[in-house]
Amino acid sequence: MSVAMGDDGDDGLPDRLPHVVPGADAARRGPGETVRRQPALVSLSEEHRQELAHARRLLRAGGAGPEERLAVAGAYVDAFFTETVEHFRREEEILFPLYVRHAGSTPVLERILREHMELHGLVRALVNNMVEGVTKGFERKLEINGVGYKAEVAGDKMTLALGYSHPIVYHLPKGISAKVEKNLVTLTGSDRELLGQTAAKLRSFRPPEPYKGKGIKYLEEYIKRKVGKTGAA
Repeated sequence: MSVAMGDDGDDGLPDRLPHVVPGADAARRGPGETVRRQPALVSLSEEHRQELAHARRLLRAGGAGPEERLAVAGAYVDAFFTETVEHFRREEEILFPLYVRHAGSTPVLERILREHMELHGLVRALVNNMVEGVTKGFERKLEINGVGYKAEVAGDKMTLALGYSHPIVYHLPKGISAKVEKNLVTLTGSDRELLGQTAAKLRSFRPPEPYKGKGIKYLEEYIKRKVGKTGAA
């Protein structure tokens, strides 16, 4: 059985993709030679190109702002339940039995089935994160340790005194809020990824040192202490 996918315009893919053909057909075809797709499988080929387009949008959204990332993730979740689940069912019930009949069970087929399951898990995680982010929001806490070390919040601006010759002024990303109680900083937001990036950025201003523990650390973070050098007796 051999199938080569067609062109979908300016998606960056070639008009024909090389496909390994099992059995005698493989011996007759040269390396990298392509074949035209089987007409009966055109619809699956078209659906597959749509999935690749969704994947490209998700990749591009990785460098975008939180609102665009959330919009793209939401669109993918909608498409998954309206398009992808049915596509997987058609592949598993129609295409895979034909593949097994011609080539037997192969590592390629096992990998595809495993990827189907992983995508189901990914979408469930996206849905859970989106629901939790909208209904409850996410939270991350940091602890500031050190004499004179402190943080203040005014709107979206944080001012941190961390032992440097000048204070550090940091503007919180849109969608992230912060409050300070003594030496505890609590960050909240509906975007878990952006919240984690913000917490990591704040920690980077003065990572905790291992001798006295001075600096900014995650509340749950354990700092393995080192014994300082002592002077000669």
